[in-house]
Amino acid sequence: MHPGRHGPGGCSIHPQRGARLAGLRADSGTAHHPHRSLCRVFTAALHRVHRSIRSSLPHALLVAATLAASWTALPSAARAPEFVSVKGNSANVRAQPQARAQVQWELSKGYPLQVTARQGNWLKVRDYESALGWVYRPNTSTQAHHVVKARTANLRNGPGANHRVIGKLEQHEVVRTLEKRAGWAKVRSPSGTQGWVARSLLWGW
Repeated sequence: MHPGRHGPGGCSIHPQRGARLAGLRADSGTAHHPHRSLCRVFTAALHRVHRSIRSSLPHALLVAATLAASWTALPSAARAPEFVSVKGNSANVRAQPQARAQVQWELSKGYPLQVTARQGNWLKVRDYESALGWVYRPNTSTQAHHVVKARTANLRNGPGANHRVIGKLEQHEVVRTLEKRAGWAKVRSPSGTQGWVARSLLWGW
C-alpha cells in the first residue's frame, strides 16, 4: 500500500488531494502538513458525533422508561381482559389462595371466569355477577366458553335475529364458544346442539 495514503493516527488520504491542500496553504504563507490537517478535521467530526450520541442517549432512555412505567400503571380495565374456564368436571372457588381456605362456591365444567390477579398457582377470579374468589390454576383451561346471563336466550341457525330459532338456552347454562362474528357467538350447548346466540345475552369469551 502507498505510504502517502495513511497519515498520523491511521487517517487515510489521497496524495493528490494532499498536494492541492498543501499548495493552498503555501499561497497563504502558512506552513502546513496536509495529512495532519485532514486528520484533525476528521477527529473533530468524530468527537462531535460522540457528544451528540452521549447527549441524546439519556433522553431516549428516559422516554423508554416512561413508556414502560405508563404501561405498567395502566388499570386492568384498560388492558384486554384475561379469561379462563373450569377444566375438570368442577372446581372450587375459595376465599383465600390456599387449599384449606373456605369454599365459597363450586363451578361446573367450562364455566368462564375473568382473571383479576395472580398469586403463585392461584388465580383471583370473578364471574359475570362480579363475585370474587380464588381458584387453583391447574384446575382451569384457556378453552373459550360463555355462560348465559339472560333468563333465556334463543339459539339460531345463523348470526342474526332474522335467522330461524332452533333452540333455547337457560340462565347459567354454560356453552362452548366455537366462533364470534359481529355481536354474535356460535356455540355448542351441553346437549351438543350448535347455533348462534346474541353476545349481549352471554358472558365470557
